[in-house]
Amino acid sequence: MADFLIIFALTNLIFSSVVFYFLSGLDSDGSVSKIELFIYSLGIGPAFTTLILYYCFLILPHRSNLTYFSIIGGCYAVLLLIRILLVKRKSSVPNGTIRQQLSLRYFVVLGAFCLVITSIILMDVTHVMQKPVVGHDALFYGVVGKLLANEKSIEPILISDYSPLGFFYTAKNAPSFSLLFTWEQVIGALLSYSNDYYYKSTSLYFGLLVLSVQFIWLAKVNLYLAILGVLALGSGMAFHLTLTTHHLDSYRIFFLCISWIFLVYSVRRKILFSVLLLGIFSGLAAFIHSIGMIVACLNILALFIFIDKKFVDKLYDSAIVGILTMLFGGLHYVIDIFWGRGWILNKILR
Repeated sequence: MADFLIIFALTNLIFSSVVFYFLSGLDSDGSVSKIELFIYSLGIGPAFTTLILYYCFLILPHRSNLTYFSIIGGCYAVLLLIRILLVKRKSSVPNGTIRQQLSLRYFVVLGAFCLVITSIILMDVTHVMQKPVVGHDALFYGVVGKLLANEKSIEPILISDYSPLGFFYTAKNAPSFSLLFTWEQVIGALLSYSNDYYYKSTSLYFGLLVLSVQFIWLAKVNLYLAILGVLALGSGMAFHLTLTTHHLDSYRIFFLCISWIFLVYSVRRKILFSVLLLGIFSGLAAFIHSIGMIVACLNILALFIFIDKKFVDKLYDSAIVGILTMLFGGLHYVIDIFWGRGWILNKILR
């Protein structure tokens, strides 16, 4: 269990905090509150780690686990260095932010909310994570993650009949969820750790982030409405099963929701920071699930149609989102179409 906590703290807390620190420096206008941005960043850490690992397997296959760990750690170190050296921290805070964040009532409710989250985490660690992985999707993604960890290459998910291992792969799934297990295996090899606790914690972790996002947005209207909303969603049997079942639903839903949030921000506020995060979250949503790739394309189209700017500026913002979507996950589908199994086009064109 101690090894799991190390992996969780490193990936979900430390790496995510570096991302938050970097992004908060880019938000020079303070357009997004620090608490809100921090919650969003808590989701980026795990997903961005799998993205770096994917590019490592693509560009530098068949290297040692220590090599991949060093590259990923180095990427976050570079982000931290850039933030320290090149980005000036904005000292002023938007009107109302301090009052909202330092309100005693706000902290009391937030503390109670964190207590509930902690209780659920303890329940998961002591019960849910002890359960074996069951169900087609969780088992399939896990098998692929194990295979990627062994081969240290993305060839097994690009070639239908991977002859070296006799593995026949016909799915058209995005690789991020599988790579979470691969990442656990990479660190596990360095720590002599062989469990799958981190992989199984994904559903609960991102389910709690979804609740946190709901709480933050409803609290902008009314604090008690936020409490009621969290209770309403969290007490539902379907959502409870999402938290306690090893699956990727909460993982993909979180990134889809945040991409839509920044789509609205981009259309209404017309600032570059929102456009950048729209591209990042759209790309990561695509990297997590194939539906995310379709949604990312719709996000670009919606941005172009609804943002109130000149035609050239519309093209510019849409191009930024498109490029970031490719870099942060969409490139996998391009590789699959031209050098792999053809993704969904393979069936459409038949």
